[in-house]
Order: sequence, then C-alpha cells, then structure tokens
Amino acid sequence: ALGPGALATVLQTKGQGTVAAAQAQVFYSLTPVWAALLAKTCLQGEEMGPLAWLGGCVIIAASIGAAIS
Repeated sequence: ALGPGALATVLQTKGQGTVAAAQAQVFYSLTPVWAALLAKTCLQGEEMGPLAWLGGCVIIAASIGAAIS
C-alpha cells in the first residue's frame, strides 16, 4: 500500500502543476461522485438513495459552475 500511495501522491503533484487551479478543483471535487458510481457498478446490491443522488448532482453542478467561471 505504501508504493501505490506514494506513486499516487507524486503523480497528483505533477498533474496539479500542469493544469490551472480551477481545472484541478473540478477533477478532485468529482472524486466522491466517481467513487459512488464505481461502487454502484461493481458492487452488486449497493444502492444509492435519493439523497445520495441529489448530493452527486449538487457536486456536479458546482463543478460545472466552477469550470465555467
């Protein structure tokens, strides 16, 4: 776990240096949305309630708003 964690940190730092701060924020703010969708896809029986869907939509809307501004 130490190797992949260290590699992820190095790659994240290098990636953040190559894009604008607003773009990086959009990518990182969508992490919970991608995790939820991946769990829904890969874990059979994993259910997302209406509040979880609403939260995902709010995150996506805020990310789009930040990218447009």
